[in-house]
Amino acid sequence: MLQRHTRYSGGLNEDSPRVKFLWQVLKELSETEKLRFVKFCWGQERLPANDEEFERTQTRFMIKPATYATNNPNTALPKADTCFFNLELPNYSSKEILKERLLLAINTDCDSINADQLINLDPNAHHHHDRYSEFEEVPEDEDDE
Repeated sequence: MLQRHTRYSGGLNEDSPRVKFLWQVLKELSETEKLRFVKFCWGQERLPANDEEFERTQTRFMIKPATYATNNPNTALPKADTCFFNLELPNYSSKEILKERLLLAINTDCDSINADQLINLDPNAHHHHDRYSEFEEVPEDEDDE
């Protein structure tokens, strides 16, 4: 359904290699990873429920070429503009590289200020991961957590 409500800019279209790679990768993702992708791109937990809801809310997904300069697009991460549901997609040379970079981007904690902590995708995981290593001083206002 998302593909039906997608627009392209910057010379991209549904036949562009990187766009084809993206749709192939999205079909391969787990349901949890698909939700993470939506949250990464849009900041929302879920897509509109049906075509009518997409239309009613005027929701559309935009895929754009990456605008940041890099000598090697295979090392760049995709970038999202969550306010507008836009995804800037580097010109990856293969589907495998796109998948690797996309998974890294969507599984990096975008809710923390540092955005450098990986999120555990296993909903059954029960372990606690401290934000501070044993060598870092815990700020005083967080001692009571």
